[in-house]
Amino acid sequence: MNKVRKITGLALAFVLIVAAFAGCSSKPKESEYKSDVSMSALAEEIMGQITFAMTMPIDMTDADASAYITESTGLTGDMVSDSAIHVNMMITADNLWLAEAKDMDGVEAVKAAFEKQLETVTKSFEQYLPEPLEMAKNGKVVTRGRYVMLIISEDNDKAIELFESHIK
Repeated sequence: MNKVRKITGLALAFVLIVAAFAGCSSKPKESEYKSDVSMSALAEEIMGQITFAMTMPIDMTDADASAYITESTGLTGDMVSDSAIHVNMMITADNLWLAEAKDMDGVEAVKAAFEKQLETVTKSFEQYLPEPLEMAKNGKVVTRGRYVMLIISEDNDKAIELFESHIK
């Protein structure tokens, strides 16, 4: 009987310790992440620290530019609260897309649009140039709360580090 009480007591102590550590976790819920900068400012910082060969900024408030993005990826201006988009030009694969989805329900749609852009860039170089193709194959789409980033660059890890450092 004493042995059973000791085992029960140890098991209970273990459960309480695990519960205490779980309750003290400081990682915010996905919906609680906030950016301390605008998407344009974050894009500017990333582009200032990573070399991008040749990109063109896309203004989602411009009707023609927005129509191009919507047609090619499905991303619409009403899906995002804030965005900064820099697309590749001609013989480069470099892309930097940043967006804050309007709500958590919209994150998957924004992510799908960014993944479609990654797929399009990759396919565009399959029969063309090996260096940009390899860069595109290494591209990444990352999310943090309502924030989504597509990065195709020579230093994706650095871009992701900068992205995550501003979204806490």
